[in-house]
Formats: sequence, structure tokens, C-alpha cells
Amino acid sequence: MDALRITMGWAWTYLIVAEIVSAERGIGSFILISERFLRTDRIIAAIITIGILGLITDTIFGLIHRWRFPYVEKVHA
Repeated sequence: MDALRITMGWAWTYLIVAEIVSAERGIGSFILISERFLRTDRIIAAIITIGILGLITDTIFGLIHRWRFPYVEKVHA
């Protein structure tokens, strides 16, 4: 489950990169279009949106992990 959480982070990264490279719609292309027209406010809003979506995804996977494996203790470094 931990590997799945890490993999989801990479998946978000690759999704955004793929959208920047060749998509006509999506957050990545939104950032690219905003960059062309120097719309820094939109770029920052898109980055914050990506961060919030990533945080929500990670939180959901963390809750599923605690629900499915209640016997696993977290080790705090």
C-alpha cells in the first residue's frame, strides 16, 4: 500500500508532464497557455490545485491503509 501511495505521486507527475507535452485540455496545458500569456496568477493557481489534488489523493490512500491494515504501526523518524 505504501508503494501504491508513492506510485500515485509519480503518476500525478507524469500526467501533468504528458498534458504539457501534447494535450489540448487539462491542468498541464492550462499552465502552458498561461505561461505564453504571462498569466502568473493562473500558473500559481494551477500549481496549488495540483498540490491540493495530490494531498487529497495521498490522504485517501493513507485512510485506506489504516482501514485495511490496522495492525501496522507507523514508525516516526
